[in-house]
Amino acid sequence: MKKRSCKPNKHSQCGRFLIALLCAVSLLLSMAFPAFAEDDIQLWDQEDPDDPGIVLVEEESEPAPEQPAEEEKETPPAEQSEEECGEETPEPAEEEAPPAEPEPTMNPGSEITSYLQMQRELVFAEVSDPTADLEDAVTWWRMFCDMELSGNWAEDLLLVAESQIGYTESELNYVAEDPWHPKGYTRYGAWYGIPYGDWCAMFICFCMYYAEIPASAVPYNCYCSEWVRELTELGLYRSWDSGYTPKPGDFIFFDFDEDEKAEHVGIIRAVDEEKGWIYTIEGNRYDYVEPFVLNRNDYAIVGYCALPENPNYDPDTPVVRQNGRVELPPDPAEPTPPRWDSVLDAASGIKTVSITPTVEVSRVNYG
Repeated sequence: MKKRSCKPNKHSQCGRFLIALLCAVSLLLSMAFPAFAEDDIQLWDQEDPDDPGIVLVEEESEPAPEQPAEEEKETPPAEQSEEECGEETPEPAEEEAPPAEPEPTMNPGSEITSYLQMQRELVFAEVSDPTADLEDAVTWWRMFCDMELSGNWAEDLLLVAESQIGYTESELNYVAEDPWHPKGYTRYGAWYGIPYGDWCAMFICFCMYYAEIPASAVPYNCYCSEWVRELTELGLYRSWDSGYTPKPGDFIFFDFDEDEKAEHVGIIRAVDEEKGWIYTIEGNRYDYVEPFVLNRNDYAIVGYCALPENPNYDPDTPVVRQNGRVELPPDPAEPTPPRWDSVLDAASGIKTVSITPTVEVSRVNYG
């Protein structure tokens, strides 16, 4: 059996010698060039985009050497560029211009309201055509000359009123005293003498006239509160809480703003006692003539006008005639605008009347 030799191998000795030589060379290089060694160390600390676990160690830059104070003073501000200074040198306080006042802006409130109101007034003044949609007595005569009247005032009044359903006040001819609600021209106002006035009562008077209901039986009036006073004096007015049952042809008065004064009126078309409904024809509730259905206990109803019967009417022998109150001239000319003379010269002496109906739990309030 051969013994293992403990003598080192020639090749292993050469390898060890090379390793020792390399270590010595690297040591000498690190000692001779220390900056390269630091760069190599920092290189391992930089952030790896593929490995978020390695934290980036930013290299601290050496501060720039400060310039001597003498040089800064020597360089005038005008010669320094914006890149060197970063910002322009402010001017002396005594030469600064006063700050400009901010331009006015429209804020919510009275300013913007007055501005919009002014704009609406300008638009209405430019657009309104005072010659548009005008009518006169000849136009109205032609409208009703073929209508057959029986002599029953309630029936004739409804016949005329139903023929007016759908009429709308003029959208071309109006006045803008209230820029938020311009008042348009109407045939009812023109017939009464106030072409741009509130026309709910004038509509009923117009229908009464062409239904041949004389003013001696039922007075004509364009103001609801004053009309109530006249009807009360003649014994024709019935308050809401009087227990009166309205009938077709009667007038119905409303108080929408609860100021104890009537400000709107319509004509009763029918009454449904079982359902408690009242059917009406009204003008100027929404700027046109339209039928409505109301609850009999509507909170806005304040009273009625009981339309009297025609004393000359005999239901057994009805007299059928045509409305011919306005005589047509033999050779009618073109219709001319109506006269704007007011028939209410005594309006300054109108007295107000308070209407205070008894409010019960059964009243219906849609508010």
